[in-house]
Amino acid sequence: MSQQNRHSALGERIFVGVIGLVFAIQFGLAMSYPADPRLFPLIVAAIGVGLAVATQIRGREKRPPKAPESIAPKRLALALIVPPLYGIVLWALGFWVATILAIPALSLLLGYRRYFLILLVTLGMTLAVGLLFPVVNITVPRPALFVH
Repeated sequence: MSQQNRHSALGERIFVGVIGLVFAIQFGLAMSYPADPRLFPLIVAAIGVGLAVATQIRGREKRPPKAPESIAPKRLALALIVPPLYGIVLWALGFWVATILAIPALSLLLGYRRYFLILLVTLGMTLAVGLLFPVVNITVPRPALFVH
């Protein structure tokens, strides 16, 4: 194993250990919550600790780690620009307009060309989230602009 691969593997093991420790601390903190509100944090923390342990065990294998694949500059730009841009449009124009604009725009930028399928996914996802969130008492963002 090369020196760089050893450092990468050690860095990964340290990072996973720290994340596992954060989940373990969160588990301990959640134990002090009242019975009903602590269930979800306990489940998430237990899964996090379990995944950290499993990753540490997997990390002991002797196979060399794969080199990370390079990402195309266009896709990297999309990953860095689209989320903040969606957040701004979400704040300014609200959930419905932002989502109906974002899904097809992102689909086209990623190279998808099946327009009818893009339309169906856009409508399906927007309606599913927009109608199901209020059912579980989560309000979708309202527009900050154009409000009376």
